[in-house]
This record gives sequence, C-alpha cells and structure tokens, in this order.
Amino acid sequence: MSRTGRSFSSEFKLQVVREVEAGSTVAQIARLHQLHPNLVIYWCMEHSVAGTGVLLEGDKFDHGRHNRVPSKEACKHVQAES
Repeated sequence: MSRTGRSFSSEFKLQVVREVEAGSTVAQIARLHQLHPNLVIYWCMEHSVAGTGVLLEGDKFDHGRHNRVPSKEACKHVQAES
C-alpha cells in the first residue's frame, strides 16, 4: 500500500509564509494549519532565498541553484521557540 503526501497550492504556501512574516511563530502556524513545523520552515527558506516566484510557480525547489542557508528573518521565529 503506497502512501501519498498532501499537496498544497502555491497560494496556500504563500499565505503560510506571510503569516510567519507577520509575527506568528512557526509552531503556531504549523498547529493552526496541521502542518509539520519543518515544512513551514522549508517554505519560508524557499521564499527568503528564491523569492515569491518559486512558491507561485509550484515547481520543486532546485537545491543546486539556491543557497539553502535561511536568512535571519526566516530563522528568528524558530530560535525564539527553542
């Protein structure tokens, strides 16, 4: 029996990123939308490194083209929860 993951629209991903940028913690947003916190962090990193275009295109994040080190802004909410 194969297990398939959920898929999320580009608009939903951008909404989640905007909620984190607005000041909510990653943990709060993850619980609210029933997501794993690492997924929220991943979407924030995609957005901070490559911009909104990656989230809106709906394509897979090209790890070879972009530096995966998140900005301080993307990490500040994670560090505050630790």
